[in-house]
Amino acid sequence: MEAQLDQPTRSLADLQMTEERLATVEQILAKLGTLDSALTLAHMAADAMTDETIDHMTSKLEKAATLLDLLSDPRLPGLLEKLLAASDSLARLLDRIARMERNGSLAKLLDLAEAAGIMTDAMTEPSLDLLTKKMLRGLEALDKAETALSLALAEDAHGPAPRIGALGLLGMLKEPEMQRGLRVMRLFLKHCFGSGPSK
Repeated sequence: MEAQLDQPTRSLADLQMTEERLATVEQILAKLGTLDSALTLAHMAADAMTDETIDHMTSKLEKAATLLDLLSDPRLPGLLEKLLAASDSLARLLDRIARMERNGSLAKLLDLAEAAGIMTDAMTEPSLDLLTKKMLRGLEALDKAETALSLALAEDAHGPAPRIGALGLLGMLKEPEMQRGLRVMRLFLKHCFGSGPSK
């Protein structure tokens, strides 16, 4: 009799296990349906992918990776702070550049920079040597003129200048330094303001 009483309990337990199994099977089927839908979408996406689409997506991913690298640079916050701090100055500078572009000054400035670059490229060692020698001669001449002017001013400062009349001027013209100085001054003025070199 105990066996008969046990049987309905087992049947009830079996029924509960069967219901649980059925629920598990339904869940698995639902998941399989979702998986089937996902696989269908994946197949559709794969069918829609052309080489051009893949290249485009690859390019976008590379750009995104580059951007992420830039954003992870530890210097970026400091640079952004400096950029924000200088934003007013940068805005004024951009306005000025825009004005220069509108009135043609920017083009002239860029042309000048290009010409300077061409001249720099064209300078050879002999031309630089010649330029250096001429500059040194010019500096030596300026140094000599400065020394002579300093000596003349010092000599003139020692006492009151004597009065020189017309005969005194004529007498001074006999001095070789005066004659040479006047000749150099005349030639200098001729070459500066004259029509060309003397023959």
